[in-house]
Order: sequence, then C-alpha cells, then structure tokens
Amino acid sequence: MACNLSQIHFEGQLVSEPEISRTKKNKMFGRLLVEVKFIHQHQPADFQTETTFIPIVCLSREATTAQNLHRGDTVYCGAHIYGTAFDLPDGSVKRGLQLIADCLVIPERFQRSEKPSPILPAHS
Repeated sequence: MACNLSQIHFEGQLVSEPEISRTKKNKMFGRLLVEVKFIHQHQPADFQTETTFIPIVCLSREATTAQNLHRGDTVYCGAHIYGTAFDLPDGSVKRGLQLIADCLVIPERFQRSEKPSPILPAHS
C-alpha cells in the first residue's frame, strides 16, 4: 500500500556527492543527502538552530539535474512525501516515508547564467 501526501519545499546544502545510478529499465535515479537548518524561537530573543539531514530521492529529470551537483552546493527542493506500508509475514506492518524530488533549483548557477536555465521553466 502507498499514499502520496503534500508537497513540501526547503533549502539546504548537499553534505555528500549525489549517488546517481540507473534502474533496470535504464531510467536515471539519484539519492541526495541535504543538510537543513531550522531556527526555533522558544522565547523572545531566544533563538535556537537545529540541523537535520534529509534524504531525497530523484527520478528522471531531477536526477539529471542532481548529477551536476557537488558536495556543498545549495539547492532548493520541492518534493512530495511518499508513504509506504509493507505487510510482514508475522502479521505486523512496516511503515516508511520517502521524499521524492519534484523540482531541484541550483540558485548559484541560475544567477550566474545569462541564458535561461535548463532547470527552470521559461516564464512568459
């Protein structure tokens, strides 16, 4: 059983080189690990930063973009949450979540280029 949930957007830095491979049907597939910092305000003038590492799965077009990324690059990611549930032989259910990238934007490269970026759709 699987379900597709809401879209989320975040910005972070790659903590390792992208892992790019191909599926059995020769489709490009990638995995990214993105460091994201959350800033919480517990009381007035009391801010705390929390760092978390988010694994992202990239398919087809996003995997093509991901193969040009390198450790330390800043990326903006739009992704949907994909929930899974597997029935185990003992009758229990194993559940999991994956973030599947719908859009990857590399802000540094987009700003340096005078030509329209192949990553972003053209605006009319």
